[in-house]
Amino acid sequence: MNFRAFVYNNTLTAVTQHDDILYVPNIARFKKTILSKIQYFFDNDLKPAMEKEGNYIVDLFLAPNKIFVTELHPFHQSTGACLFTWQQSQKVLMGGSGNDTAVELRHIHTPFKKCFTGLLPHWQTVCETVTQNKRGEDESTGNKCVIL
Repeated sequence: MNFRAFVYNNTLTAVTQHDDILYVPNIARFKKTILSKIQYFFDNDLKPAMEKEGNYIVDLFLAPNKIFVTELHPFHQSTGACLFTWQQSQKVLMGGSGNDTAVELRHIHTPFKKCFTGLLPHWQTVCETVTQNKRGEDESTGNKCVIL
């Protein structure tokens, strides 16, 4: 799973699912565990290495037993905020959301109903089948897909 984390004044302030249209049920299911792992990685690995920077945005890939930094970005409006917005979420991103020191994790809560409208008709059918049933098979090729 890919996430974007916001760090302001050397404090992890917010985390967002990186892909802003992909519904991943396991994010909601394991939200506390995900946040705990990211916070632990930040406190023990990232913060000591990046202490001089202070403010930055970091993209993370969460593997089963390890977290990888995939990209570093400036803490600036030119960097996409994914499921946050720079204007409406500025207080949260800068650590002033008012709800003590809790790190907010934003993610897609439900699948988009019409996110496949730009695809060719055959792929629309395949994608709709897969997301509705969580398991799908393309009858023309026999390929099977599973969404975890």
